[in-house]
Amino acid sequence: MIQFSKNVLKNLKKNQKNNNCGRGQLSPFLMERGMNMDFTVSEAAKAKLDSMLQERGLTDVFFVMDYVDGDSPFYEGMVGCHCQVYDKYHLVVLKKDQKENIPPKYDQVFETNIGEMFFASHYAMMFDQHNVIDYSVDKYGFYLKSEAGILSMQLNIDFIG
Repeated sequence: MIQFSKNVLKNLKKNQKNNNCGRGQLSPFLMERGMNMDFTVSEAAKAKLDSMLQERGLTDVFFVMDYVDGDSPFYEGMVGCHCQVYDKYHLVVLKKDQKENIPPKYDQVFETNIGEMFFASHYAMMFDQHNVIDYSVDKYGFYLKSEAGILSMQLNIDFIG
């Protein structure tokens, strides 16, 4: 990790406040590799996800927020090129008994309003500080948004195992 002086960190925090934490900025939460991030699920997305879980008879699950770039243990190969990120965001749903087999790559666990969500901290640059999974019947289906706007108009929900 790059070491910054106290003055540089102070200026970064000041700039972060002045710029309203927009995407693409070097900010302390990215330097800390996701330590200050959070994920929530809107009521609409929660209702749809609950319905999908019931259809599959799943009650005891956990989640992995994945970014598919060729390094995901859940998918073979890459999905598109790196200039197109809209289809790379995936919410993976796994049964709780699979938790002990989660790859070490997923080194962070967030407590969300739908349960535990694992996350690979080296993908923090592809997310924002306050991430929201939302659902829209007439627009996108599941999508990912933040304080900076829509991160991905297509959040894939994948039931694995």
